[in-house]
This record gives sequence, structure tokens and C-alpha cells, in this order.
Amino acid sequence: MSRAPLAERVSRRLMAVAVAVGAVLVTTLLLWSQAAAWGLPYASFTDEHGSRCTTTWLGHECEPTLDHVEAVLGFELPAGTVVEEGHYIETHDIQLSALVRYPLELDDQVIAALDESYGPCQRVPSPLPPDHKWHCVRSDIGFRVEGQLPPYRWRMATAVPPESDQVVLDVELRSR
Repeated sequence: MSRAPLAERVSRRLMAVAVAVGAVLVTTLLLWSQAAAWGLPYASFTDEHGSRCTTTWLGHECEPTLDHVEAVLGFELPAGTVVEEGHYIETHDIQLSALVRYPLELDDQVIAALDESYGPCQRVPSPLPPDHKWHCVRSDIGFRVEGQLPPYRWRMATAVPPESDQVVLDVELRSR
């Protein structure tokens, strides 16, 4: 029995290697597309609020969108609101840090929602610069729900930067 020519044998072996590499590549891509759902660390995904998130060993971290900030705060912010910076961490607890700006003419709506959800202004230090005016800080200090500590710790600070028609809302909220 004669052997196939060398070129034909090499061609078959290259084809077999190409098929094997292709199968490994397709399998890897399919597995990676499900990595975030399986909780594999450092896989990226977009959550239900449109925030870009990355899984970690214990949960996930996100750059929160306005929708995400509103969902955590529990009320809607007015049209024209912008999240300047933010960080959201979810493990067995949650933690949200965000700096939000909204139009000054809609401040009454936000103040009413903040008062209802987080209580009135308190005499606690503001994290916002001292050159801002109309500082108001709400925190969980002394706050009770039916005689118990609330399930979250928070600090909500609002102020108006100099010569601005925007209000700055600095949010720090974490579960206990």
C-alpha cells in the first residue's frame, strides 16, 4: 500500500489542528459570554439599571447610572440630573457613593423627597466645599425606625456651588 504524498498528509494534519483550535476558541467564547452570570471574578456585564459592572470575588462593582442611583435612593431625581461620579459595590451588603448635579429650580422636589426618605437637615459637617452655599446634610445619626436603627447608614449632603444654577448632591449610603 502506498502512502499519500507529503503535501496531502501535511494538509490533513493542518486541517485537524485548525478544527481543534476552532473548537477550543468557540467553546472559550461561549463560556466567557456566561462568565458574569456564573459569578466568575473580573467578568464584565451591564446590570438591569444600565450600569457597567465587573464581578469580584465576593460580589460586583459598578459605575452607577442615574437609574441605578434612583433605585438605591428610592425616589426619582428631576429631569436634567447628571451623575458626575459614582461607585456601587454589592456583596452581601450594598454601598453607594455618588456625586449628582441637578437643576436649582427643581430643588424643592428633591428636598421634599430627601426629607421624606432621609429626614431633615442636621448639624453635622458637610463633605462639600465650604464656598458652596445652603449646605444641608442628612444622616442616620439619631435616626430611628420604630425605635430601631435603620437598615442603612447614610449621609446625603446638598449645596449650591458658587455662581451656579445647579445643586450638588453628595450621596453615601451603605447597608448595616
